[in-house]
Amino acid sequence: MNKLFKIVTVLVAVLLAVAAAELILRLGGWGADAAPEHAHLLRYDATIGWTKIPNGSVVYRYAGHRIHETSNSFGGRGRELEDSSPRVLFLGDSFCEGYLVGDGEVFSSVLERLLPALASINLGVAGYSTDQEYLLYQRDGARLQPQLVVVLFFDNDVWFNSVIQEYRAKKPVFKTTEAGLRLTGVPVPPPDRSIAAAPCADCPSSIRLLQLIERASRRVSPSAQGTAARPAVPNELQVYHHQETAEIGGAWQLTEALLKRLRQATGNRLVVFYVPTVAAVYDDSWRQTRQLYGLDDGWDIHLAESRLAEICLRMAIPMVSPTWQFRQQARRGKLLYFIEDGHWNSGGHRLAAEILAQFLKRRDLTSR
Repeated sequence: MNKLFKIVTVLVAVLLAVAAAELILRLGGWGADAAPEHAHLLRYDATIGWTKIPNGSVVYRYAGHRIHETSNSFGGRGRELEDSSPRVLFLGDSFCEGYLVGDGEVFSSVLERLLPALASINLGVAGYSTDQEYLLYQRDGARLQPQLVVVLFFDNDVWFNSVIQEYRAKKPVFKTTEAGLRLTGVPVPPPDRSIAAAPCADCPSSIRLLQLIERASRRVSPSAQGTAARPAVPNELQVYHHQETAEIGGAWQLTEALLKRLRQATGNRLVVFYVPTVAAVYDDSWRQTRQLYGLDDGWDIHLAESRLAEICLRMAIPMVSPTWQFRQQARRGKLLYFIEDGHWNSGGHRLAAEILAQFLKRRDLTSR
């Protein structure tokens, strides 16, 4: 009997120690990869593909920092809307929602500190392109009655507007017809949960302690030997090639039609904020990209930005293009992106907020 009691006591002590270790790991954000942990903020949506969950919260670590991401009662990033301050609604992808930075570091939160009389509504969702942003605004954004709608446009939006599969899950896609745009691919099929970044709000969280052990085992495993073949150029990079393919030409036409739809839906209150890729800001990054894929002089990293500017000019949509300010800060040694990942770090978000603040001051939005 005493022997059994000792065994039970040891087992209970071990379980309590494991539980305590798991709690400490979760509170500190250790043991969780960013993409699958962030996926717990996303849920399947049969109309749009996926959306943010309301009142969500995840904690993980990236680049040595503890990241706490939350969503408010309507699935946005930021504080609740409690007053009648002038509202600016932001639509976009992971740059917009602030992937890999804490709640107070996201550009929309920084903007509110720079312009206290303004309310920022951040409806950014990882993986979105113009089509899903338009659908989200139609269904959820318009009822928030913003005075201005700012779409953060990233270069890969062009390609993903034209396809029915984004990396993380299936999505709807618009088709151009003689009668106008027609939405296809709905209802969207549920996601494949074996994909690390797939929407997984209702999935049970993995045990952090086991994740740490598994990650450690990967580090000590022998790596594959030999020289890797040069990878194929991803489809979304084709927007930088001067010899435009039929697929990219069609994707640009669809993108322009979607921006026109969004402009009509917002009542001409639309602004496009261009998000420069890390390779457009840091020349070394572009040189490495060209070397990786074997790109010749027919490729121009600024080509997509120029094409977008032409579209916005044709439709009289104000476009904020911060590339030169980002490049200026980069030449001064400022690190504005997570180089390994390509998203803005806290410095990139702050600079974007400062540029937006200057733009909004010129529009005198806060006096309305």
